[in-house]
Amino acid sequence: MDFDINDSEKKVKKPKKQDDNSLNELKSINKETQKELENRLLKESIATSHQELRKFQNQQQKQIDNIKNTVTSLNNKISQLQESNKLLNDSIDNEINNLSNQIDVLLVSKVKMLNETNTKHVNKLDDLINKSQTRFDSFYNKKTWIDRLIFINLGITPVLFLILLYFIFFEK
Repeated sequence: MDFDINDSEKKVKKPKKQDDNSLNELKSINKETQKELENRLLKESIATSHQELRKFQNQQQKQIDNIKNTVTSLNNKISQLQESNKLLNDSIDNEINNLSNQIDVLLVSKVKMLNETNTKHVNKLDDLINKSQTRFDSFYNKKTWIDRLIFINLGITPVLFLILLYFIFFEK
C-alpha cells in the first residue's frame, strides 16, 4: 500500500470540511442551547424576582398596616391623654377653688378670732387705764389733803413749840 500524503491530506481535509460543518452545526446548536439556557435562566430569574417582589410588597403592606395601626393607636392615646389632661385641669381647678374657699373661711375665722382677742385686750387696757386714772385721782386727792396737813403741821408746830416753852420756862 502505497501511502500518498496528498491523498491522506485530502481525506483529512474532507473530513475537516465535514467537521467544520458539524462544528458549525454544533456551534449553532450550542448557541441555541445557550440561548435557551439563558432564556430559561432569565425566566427563572424573573420568576424569582417576581416572587421576591411579591414578598417585598407583602412585607411592605404589613409594615404599612403596622404603621397605620401604630398611628391609630398613637392618635387614640393622644386623645386619651388630652381627655385626661382636661380632667386633670378640671380637677386641679376644683381643688384650687376648694382650697381658696377653705383659705377664705379660715382667714375670716382667724381675723374674727384676732378681732375678738384684740377687743378683749383693748377692753383690759381700758380697764387698766380707768384703774390707773382712779388711783392717780385718789393719790392726787390724798396728796392735796396731805399737803394741807403738812401746811397745818408746819403752822401748828412752832405754835406748839412756843406753848411748850412757855410751860417749861414760865410756869414754874
